[in-house]
Amino acid sequence: MYCWEALQQQNYTWWIERLRMAFGRFDLNRLDHFIGFVRTYEVPAQAKTAVNGQYQPGGGDAFFEAARKASGIAVIADDLGPQHPK
Repeated sequence: MYCWEALQQQNYTWWIERLRMAFGRFDLNRLDHFIGFVRTYEVPAQAKTAVNGQYQPGGGDAFFEAARKASGIAVIADDLGPQHPK
């Protein structure tokens, strides 16, 4: 799990540098499990099942806009399901 609040306070520098490195090495890059940048399902470490987990927001649009502005990197993502859980 990433602490998106802390990453946002640092203008997503860690992620932006990671993307720059990847895009500098390869012609195409794929961000698997893209929905994880929008939301994640958090389960307490001591939980025996995931039934009491909760969705937490990811970096979302703010992260991708910061990455685009800082590096010119544009990402295209497939919508593989609903963004908001039921």
